[in-house]
Order: sequence, then C-alpha cells, then structure tokens
Amino acid sequence: NPFLLKIQKLARRRRLQSPVIKKMNKIFESSSTSSEKK
Repeated sequence: NPFLLKIQKLARRRRLQSPVIKKMNKIFESSSTSSEKK
C-alpha cells in the first residue's frame, strides 16, 4: 500500500506515533484483513 508507506515515512521522519497514525494503521489493517478474506 503506497499510501500506508507514505504515512509510515512521515511518522519515522517526525519520530512520533500520533493517535491519528495509529488509528489509520488500524483502519488499514482491518481493511487489508477483510480484503484477504474476500
């Protein structure tokens, strides 16, 4: 997921895990797992 990689790069650059990034990670994880089930 290029969008997810971009977010992770920004997170590493800032060296902090903001609640927004954590929330987005959860969303991507749930979406990826649901797509795998399909």
